[in-house]
Amino acid sequence: MKINDIPNHVAVRILDFFNRVKYVTDITDTLIEDDPSDGPGNTIGATLAARILRVRSKFPFNRFETLEQLDAIQGFGEGTWKDLVYTFGRTAAQAFRDGLYVNNIIYRENWPVWCFEFPIEDKEQFEELEGNETAYRNFIAQKLAEIAEQEEVHEGLATQAIEGVKEAHIDRFEDATLSALTLGMWFYRVDPGNWFSIDRIYEETLEYFEYFYPKYPFQAYSYNNLLTMVAFNGVPGNIIMPTGITANDLITVINYPEQSITIWMAALYD
Repeated sequence: MKINDIPNHVAVRILDFFNRVKYVTDITDTLIEDDPSDGPGNTIGATLAARILRVRSKFPFNRFETLEQLDAIQGFGEGTWKDLVYTFGRTAAQAFRDGLYVNNIIYRENWPVWCFEFPIEDKEQFEELEGNETAYRNFIAQKLAEIAEQEEVHEGLATQAIEGVKEAHIDRFEDATLSALTLGMWFYRVDPGNWFSIDRIYEETLEYFEYFYPKYPFQAYSYNNLLTMVAFNGVPGNIIMPTGITANDLITVINYPEQSITIWMAALYD
């Protein structure tokens, strides 16, 4: 793994983690998980943890400034980087989707949920998209076309959704509580009272929109609203498996810390 390939928001989390730890046990007994993709193994042990703290003490203000500084530490190899990216690289959308199933809010077998995430590497491009409604509509329409081609969606249904995005009324929610309630109702409208209470789904959606607090309280943010939900009213909420029951709005989320845009789709097969 090349450290240049690590997304900026993940790099920030890794650096801030190592800059706030005080003791060896803060590193060895914390949330760092072993990446299962390369088989079972160990994460950072006591010897490497002590070396990390010792090297950090030699830098100004007792802080690492770049991933290269960590990479230069003896014992900080590819396996270590894989474990760190596995631990700190999980996106808010992935955590929310997994939580719906793990916490038995909905059942994977008959209620598939898709999150299509599109990272925007260029910050100026990202800010143009999130701040310009026309640009945002065009971006979502383009990505729907790509999803439709990838998933071999019926051309007529895909066209309906794409044209709908260009013309639909947009609701934009920048408050976490209001966003969580609205997304919760998006699920709840599909089958109210049969699968879950609004209180249970609200707990999950609120955790999604508040994902970065307190999970990453040490991450530096340049935005007040970390996740903004943009709903396209009347646009099909699912174009992949249209035979399922779905809410008739397309939900998208602008993720500022991760500098990405997510398109959500879901369908219930009762």
